[in-house]
Amino acid sequence: EVLDALRFPGEKVVLAENLSAANAVLLDPRSWALRWSRNVMPKETPPLAEIRWVKASDIIDWKELQEWTANVESGGRIAELLIIDDEHSVVTYRSKFHQPKGSLNNPFRELDNEQRRSIAHAWSDSRETSEGTWLDIDPENWHLNGIGIRLEGGIWLTEIEGRIVSRIINPTMPNPTGQLGRVVELLADLLSKGVAIRSGFKYGTRWRAYAGAVGSEHAPWLIVPVEEAPTNWGEACLSARLAANVNKLWLCAFVTGNNEWRYLAIERPPSDSRWTNPVKH
Repeated sequence: EVLDALRFPGEKVVLAENLSAANAVLLDPRSWALRWSRNVMPKETPPLAEIRWVKASDIIDWKELQEWTANVESGGRIAELLIIDDEHSVVTYRSKFHQPKGSLNNPFRELDNEQRRSIAHAWSDSRETSEGTWLDIDPENWHLNGIGIRLEGGIWLTEIEGRIVSRIINPTMPNPTGQLGRVVELLADLLSKGVAIRSGFKYGTRWRAYAGAVGSEHAPWLIVPVEEAPTNWGEACLSARLAANVNKLWLCAFVTGNNEWRYLAIERPPSDSRWTNPVKH
């Protein structure tokens, strides 16, 4: 089924064990094959993609997936995944790194002293609620545009957003440990990239992220920390497809050994690069 899906539209696929005949090598030994466009000769042109195939029910090792994707992308190739469902149908997806980036100020480095004092004053008079913190501050004077819900007479923050505000006011404040600490660090990384964050509950994910002020445009990204990511390929493909249906990109966030946050997408290819087997069910 896998080869049928790729070769039916005329794409040229060479399995890993036959690559010497195509004068090509894999960038990662976990790849199953290389793919060339239908109108080129493999011996004369670099491949477009490295391919793996998995079953929809297979468990995802996110660490291993990001390693494979990084190796494949390092050579300018597409990391292509063929997902086989219970009916032996094949659907194409890609794993790809993205870097959310927005136009908002970095709240950790780009607030002036007056803005910082205003936030600190509001925080000192804050009131805890059952699910977060209420700040009595005129929303027009709220300078953290990436977080906080603007309501009449003030700003409401989630618990995690409150941790961010505490760090902005007092950069030496220690970060919480465990899963809560990782989520706080992830939110801090996103805010430092100039994006605005809101709940992703209605999309079945942790957050939705905007490239500018909330309300000025739609949120292009749905973001979930790896600890909350789907566990098998069927679930991951569903998340990716639902995101695409609302013109968003689904991203799984994880921290590397260098303490750097990276964002891995599982996404559908462009319409001219979606391979499926020709069998009709």
